[in-house]
Amino acid sequence: MELIILMVAIFLSASLLTETLGIWARVQGAFNDEPTTGYSTHVRIATLGRFFILLSAPTLGYLVDSGVNNKQIAIIGILLFFIIFISILLFLKFGIKHFGKLYRFINRRKNIKDIEALLIPIYEVDKQFFIFVFISFTLTGTGVILVNYIATLFPDLRAMIVQMAASVTMFGTLVHVFLIDPKLSQAADKNKKLLMEYIIGFLYGRALSSLILVICFIGLYLYV
Repeated sequence: MELIILMVAIFLSASLLTETLGIWARVQGAFNDEPTTGYSTHVRIATLGRFFILLSAPTLGYLVDSGVNNKQIAIIGILLFFIIFISILLFLKFGIKHFGKLYRFINRRKNIKDIEALLIPIYEVDKQFFIFVFISFTLTGTGVILVNYIATLFPDLRAMIVQMAASVTMFGTLVHVFLIDPKLSQAADKNKKLLMEYIIGFLYGRALSSLILVICFIGLYLYV
């Protein structure tokens, strides 16, 4: 059972990380004067990450149906968001300079320059954009895991509760689609420096959300 719990946490984190870290393709594309290709590359990377949802969601449902308790689901949440938090920090520190290799491979390009990050302090990022990212990721990131956690508390209603995942993630997706993505696209077309700042704010926002969610799931594990 412990191995399955670990696998679910890894698969869920892989799905969310492909979308999160893949966003650097937009910077790579914009600074190489092909913002549309950068956007397309991000979409393709994120779509590949959906494969890990196909692996993790049924397995998570199996755990709930098998009678795991809420503390075991909380452990998945702790591992999941800890992996995301650490991975974002490592990406900001070491991964960005190597991203160009992946970009060139996906798009079969040779003459693409690597883009280094403008690592602005977190307090200098666009505050409104940062908050939107934080809210969006908190909702989309917890949608699947949170409803399954609740389902362990009310097993007789688990089928209905699990269906709530779509509602939770929907609100997060709406925030992303209408309040985050348009700003990224406009900046990619018109202001590369602003795009860099938005992307760094995007990564900071998701890192902070992940850290707070780790703390929240630790609280659920200890006190519920």
